[in-house]
Amino acid sequence: AKNPYVAEMYKLALEGKLYSRSIP
Repeated sequence: AKNPYVAEMYKLALEGKLYSRSIP
């Protein structure tokens, strides 16, 4: 992503998926 803000949101989204997967 060219926009650092978008990249940051994307990373948070990935982390959110990991946490939601570990916690039912």
